[in-house]
Amino acid sequence: MDMSLEFLLSRESRRMSMQLLQTTGQVDLGPRSTSQIDEPRVGPPKGTDSRLHKRIPIRCWVALVYFDSHHVKRFLPGRALDMSGDGLSVETFVPLEKGSVVYVRSRKVSLISGTACIRHCGKRGFKYRMGLQYRVTFKNRF
Repeated sequence: MDMSLEFLLSRESRRMSMQLLQTTGQVDLGPRSTSQIDEPRVGPPKGTDSRLHKRIPIRCWVALVYFDSHHVKRFLPGRALDMSGDGLSVETFVPLEKGSVVYVRSRKVSLISGTACIRHCGKRGFKYRMGLQYRVTFKNRF
């Protein structure tokens, strides 16, 4: 069988199964038409927060302590934007690699000090916004 014909048949069967699931009320396909759908929408509706812990806005200066590729201890100043039960959002002028382990220090708010792993790092204008996940959650630390 031709590869393009297999693709069309599989796409048509997915579309028909989505229509069947929608009519039985088992899947919410949202406002899009069924002709544009490749996969069902799974999870909470768009615009809702599905995090385990609520974010708390916080504005304070922090220092990220880490080791570079040459095993030299480095300090990176940053600004904490918000925190949750197991993470922190930080803004810096230098990006760090995803998966790096850093130690977060703050002179004014000792609550946010601890070891964390960088979950994501993205550019925002001239700065970089990083999402840090603590190794030990707040609930287990205090």
